[in-house]
Amino acid sequence: MWTLAALHIPIPPTGGGEGCTPGYWKQEQHCGSWTSPYVPDGNNPTTFFDAFGCEITIMGKEESGKGKPTENTDPTMLEAVAANGGGCSALARHAVAALLNAASSGVSYSLTAGEIIAQVCGAIDNKCDESVKDTLAKENELGCPLGLNPPTLPPPDDELLPSVDSDHDGVIDNDDNCPEIANGPDAGTCVANKNSKKDGKFCTKNQSCGCLGFCSMDQEDSDGNGTGDVCDN
Repeated sequence: MWTLAALHIPIPPTGGGEGCTPGYWKQEQHCGSWTSPYVPDGNNPTTFFDAFGCEITIMGKEESGKGKPTENTDPTMLEAVAANGGGCSALARHAVAALLNAASSGVSYSLTAGEIIAQVCGAIDNKCDESVKDTLAKENELGCPLGLNPPTLPPPDDELLPSVDSDHDGVIDNDDNCPEIANGPDAGTCVANKNSKKDGKFCTKNQSCGCLGFCSMDQEDSDGNGTGDVCDN
């Protein structure tokens, strides 16, 4: 008498040919590649149960001084993808990697999230069926197209600010209301009585501008026209 074993037959995939390993997904420099809603760390990291809806126990870090790993009955996804050992730990590693691959728009993965979750939870119910782990491991090792954390894109051209400070007053030209005459925190210009020889002279303190003048070093614009007083005068 023949007995048919349960088969895991995925729906024919629409993509495929790519997959990133658990070793890729567990690295800190690759956490930026994780796709919402999965959160690797921080105040509210996604747990394995959150993602799959079924519980798993993995072997975690070794206990200090005891030389053996500890059991973790409620691992985060990041802990699961970095789990030690075989059995359920190996299944957890490849399950999380598979789910992250399926969620990533940058990876052409052969299985959907729903297919992965169904197979993984079924395997857990069957004492962490190794055949499911082997299937996922094969898919996860096809080649990873992702790199480091996605780079921060530069701002649009109209937001790029030149760092030139023509008058060396500590305010770059793009922000300076008088870019050719010093009136910033590093250097200023005397604003004094027109008949004073001090008027228009370089200064770094009020005492340099005589009794009736002061050293303009705060982008002063008394008439509010957008041009500094030292350029108006």
